[in-house]
Amino acid sequence: ARAQLESALPVQNLVLNLPLNFSINQLTGSARPDSSQVAWAGQFSPSLADSIKGVRFRFGLNLIFTGGPNQKTLPYFPPVIHVEVPLVRNVLYLYGGMDGQVDNMGMRARVEAVPFLSETAKYEAIRSSSIYGGATGRWSRIIGYRFGGRFATWDNYPMVVRPDVDFGVLNDSGRVGMQYVKVTSIEPTGELTFQFKQVWDLRLHGVVRYALQDSTGKPVYHLPKYEFGAQARANFGEKIRLDGAVVLRGPRTTLNGLMQEYELPAFMDVRLGAQYRYNSQLDAVIRIDNLLNQRAEWWMGYPVQGIRAN
Repeated sequence: ARAQLESALPVQNLVLNLPLNFSINQLTGSARPDSSQVAWAGQFSPSLADSIKGVRFRFGLNLIFTGGPNQKTLPYFPPVIHVEVPLVRNVLYLYGGMDGQVDNMGMRARVEAVPFLSETAKYEAIRSSSIYGGATGRWSRIIGYRFGGRFATWDNYPMVVRPDVDFGVLNDSGRVGMQYVKVTSIEPTGELTFQFKQVWDLRLHGVVRYALQDSTGKPVYHLPKYEFGAQARANFGEKIRLDGAVVLRGPRTTLNGLMQEYELPAFMDVRLGAQYRYNSQLDAVIRIDNLLNQRAEWWMGYPVQGIRAN
């Protein structure tokens, strides 16, 4: 269950934002020893916002609390800072700041992200904070851009591992597990967008990841070291839309059955889709995933599905 409250109050020439988020999750499962337990998380992020001569800013504090059996209980207070400076109107904006968040989406969200997750994998609400900055704007009416980077620290990053520390449990099926570790990461990113009226648009994007476990200095397992891709969409009148995506997913460090590190190779992911709209109430959609029929292992021992359409 989740609840969210957004409110804002005028304070002289400033705006006081008072967003409040709260979530609670029952930890259930046929093989779970903690099926009667709950995990809860709350985040209150008061901040003051204003703009002066085109410079927009927001300053405040995140108040993050988590609790429940086996959960982090110490409060977490990452600051809220965001500044945008227009150097050349509509052409070049600089931005930067600090922020924090908590992820308590429940075990179902973890299984959706990792379908082969063990029945006895542990659950924790995830807490993280980051410093970010970059530049954004438009070079023309057609071309837009965003380049930046993020330095992030994770109080308990959900790292996918195999073999899992829980594999000695009788009810476990031998699937991948999850360890919660402190992580520090640096991610430079870039994006170019091309848009021609309402007919077609193209997005080129990329991210490089430098992520290490704080306790060991080793890489974060099953995390791609880079991802570069392109997404395109074309509209043919109001009836037909075509879209496609190509993503190069980088190598991922993992452990084999002898607890030795090795690299899962990079692979190319290609997707195509089409939509035909008959009227406002009826349309038909087809999507083809893994068009190159790649059989690369996304998690150690579990290759991605072959070409499929739906």
